[in-house]
Amino acid sequence: MSILIVDVRAFGRVLKDNVDRFAASAPDDPQTRDATRTLGDALSQFVDIAAHVDSGDDTRGGLTTEDMDRVGDHVLTLMEAVVAGVRGHIEPADQAMLQRAVAGASVWLVRAGARLEHLEPVANAFAEVANHTQDPAELGELCLLMEEVLMGASPAVKTDLQESNPMRPWRVMNLNWGIIATRSQDAALMRRTFDQMAEHIPADMLTFFREGLGEMERMGYPAGVLAVMQAYQDQWSHRTIH
Repeated sequence: MSILIVDVRAFGRVLKDNVDRFAASAPDDPQTRDATRTLGDALSQFVDIAAHVDSGDDTRGGLTTEDMDRVGDHVLTLMEAVVAGVRGHIEPADQAMLQRAVAGASVWLVRAGARLEHLEPVANAFAEVANHTQDPAELGELCLLMEEVLMGASPAVKTDLQESNPMRPWRVMNLNWGIIATRSQDAALMRRTFDQMAEHIPADMLTFFREGLGEMERMGYPAGVLAVMQAYQDQWSHRTIH
């Protein structure tokens, strides 16, 4: 079983269950009732369209790339509202399942051709999944799925024009990507990830390697994995000095 819920019908069921939980959190509030009805209808419509795409029926339904971009960011906004609506009203296991569905939906969207701009709910979802994952193989899988989403970000996001904002989702997601790769203890995956991170957020790399090496030494990582981080820190220290 995949660490994320990428199957459209499966993540659709999780989202529907949580819209129902959102509605149940304030059953007598007209605003909640109207909001959850709108959310439920919109997400149901998306799941139906996505299921047709998966089945090969009229692939993408005639949607252009720009249409897919709008669909992707609209769906992420809807899912963000669901996550916010159930926060504090569901059990930790249900919260974890919801975040697996949100992250999985983002993978489905980029595979369907959407270029994602609204990355905040995606960054949050991947971070929560990673925080509850310890198995190196699962972390390796999560790292590769995260790579798909980052590669599928919109050109505007990849340009990274908001460098003054350290909490921008593009930066946060790239740094978390590097941490997940490191926690997988897969030397080849670490190199692959670090090389791509260097193209995305070069200004952050030396600090990432220095702090990462210190944390790895403290945690007692294997020597072969430490050597990868040490080599990158040395390389980037040399770049900075010269």
